[in-house]
Amino acid sequence: MKCFILSKTPYEKLIEERTNPSPKDEYIKHHILFLDDSDWPGKLFRKFLTRKNSP
Repeated sequence: MKCFILSKTPYEKLIEERTNPSPKDEYIKHHILFLDDSDWPGKLFRKFLTRKNSP
């Protein structure tokens, strides 16, 4: 079972005032997608499809 967080807070807003923010790709790696990213549906489905054959 895969879980994702779909954040309505844009990444840029999330990292405001942080001195050493994690890169956006790090959030995506941990299944946190940002709804202001026009490709979030593609990223979501690619994660499901690439994991389908993995244990």
